[in-house]
Amino acid sequence: KGTTGSLAGDLSLSVIGLIMFGVCAGTETAITTLWPWKVREFAQREREAYEKRQTSKPNDGESSGRTSRKSAPAVGKWTALQKDIQRFMQTILIGATLSGVISTAFITEICGQLFGPSGLGIAATITSIVQLTACEIVPKSLAVSSPATFASVMLPFFYRVSSIVYPFSKVLNVIVKVGLRVFGVSVDTSKTPFVTEEELDIMISSAMKSGIVDVEEGMMIRSVRNLDSKYVKEVMTPLVDMTGIEAEEPISSLHKLCLDTQFSRVPVYSGRFDSIVGIVSMKTLLKHASGLSDSKKADLFDNISVAEIADRPYYVPETMSLLNALRSLKERTLAICVDEYGGTTGLVTLEDVLEEIVGEIYDPDEEKDKLERAKNSSKITCIAPGTFSMSAAADIEDVNEVLNLELPDGDYNSIGGFVCSVIDRIPCAGEAVMVETANDVVRFEVTAADERKISALVAQSARLEAMEKERQASASSEEASKQDDLEDERAQVLDVRPEMEDETSETEGIL
Repeated sequence: KGTTGSLAGDLSLSVIGLIMFGVCAGTETAITTLWPWKVREFAQREREAYEKRQTSKPNDGESSGRTSRKSAPAVGKWTALQKDIQRFMQTILIGATLSGVISTAFITEICGQLFGPSGLGIAATITSIVQLTACEIVPKSLAVSSPATFASVMLPFFYRVSSIVYPFSKVLNVIVKVGLRVFGVSVDTSKTPFVTEEELDIMISSAMKSGIVDVEEGMMIRSVRNLDSKYVKEVMTPLVDMTGIEAEEPISSLHKLCLDTQFSRVPVYSGRFDSIVGIVSMKTLLKHASGLSDSKKADLFDNISVAEIADRPYYVPETMSLLNALRSLKERTLAICVDEYGGTTGLVTLEDVLEEIVGEIYDPDEEKDKLERAKNSSKITCIAPGTFSMSAAADIEDVNEVLNLELPDGDYNSIGGFVCSVIDRIPCAGEAVMVETANDVVRFEVTAADERKISALVAQSARLEAMEKERQASASSEEASKQDDLEDERAQVLDVRPEMEDETSETEGIL
């Protein structure tokens, strides 16, 4: 049996150990919750506050020095954490280990003195319960609810303790690295990114849900991130849809073309349409015509060819990423797209790339844009349950989203290209093909096509059609049930009415 004094001393040391254990657990949770972005933010604020104090020092040098010395340990806590988080974490881990061992040892000693041989089991039970609740769950919950406050209070303490413990932890760190190298494990954290792409997506989604970032802003951020994984050929105007002008045509033809199409820049071709030799703009045309009389303008428009005022074309490969295209098109707002063999495949503008970030850009004053808006809005239209009419230019991702399909990726961007890939040729109007996906069977029927491409088609989804029929059947069943209920109520009313008439007749007879 131990004396009362020794029991009190053991109890005090075990309580101190448990408190330190809880402090270490809570501080570790607070740091991991704030790392790395909040720690960077607090460190930046700390440096700005320090610079502000440096620019407005008081005249009293002695009091100033006394004040700065007093506040020095707390001033750089976030900066110190940002620069060397391992120093803090290793100190916390060593402190948690030592405090856990000390508290366990003294609790075991107390239980052994009080309960004899059975005290070991009692000590193990008490230690497990107390350490789990009071030293793990409670402090970590407090740290998660207020990580900045918790860490701000405890960091100066652990920074001072680390001055004593850190040399020992450095030795342990070297031993651990050597042991891991024996097994071929690298512990170089310099190559580890602060945040992965998946974590960044989660951060953007969380910011959108919490309202910190608007939905449109969040979608723009995601679109900018995806520019590096999208290519020019996905947004370019294909060669068959381009509008151009022959190099030998007079400027008057260019002027008429620009007025009809509302284009400010037009490709110039020589002989064949895919032989692009220049780009001509309305700006250049206006420069040549400015300051001239009407008669001279007429001579200019009729006697000078388009080739004479055209600029050299700027070429980009169709496999260029949209991020690089955005950089290239800052000065040249239009580029001709070429394939690996140097053949012209289309053109891309700065507006095409920007639309991948902000969505479709329309000018309400331009009739062409109004027509394009109507065209885009009707690319996929539901014309019957499970049946959709769509433009062959509809994006394959949009078709998958609207019809809830899983059409495979391939060397195509549009649904027309997918159908041509399945049939393995350019189909004629009226031809159809059945496509089986992981979750549906879809029938694609070509409704408009020529010898070069598909223009429109109709898709029939067996699954969506069955779901719509089931929904209609369910609705019809509910309607029939309601009608039956109404008929029952009407019959009850009719059954009651003769009785009421008999009672009325008897009453009249009595009167």
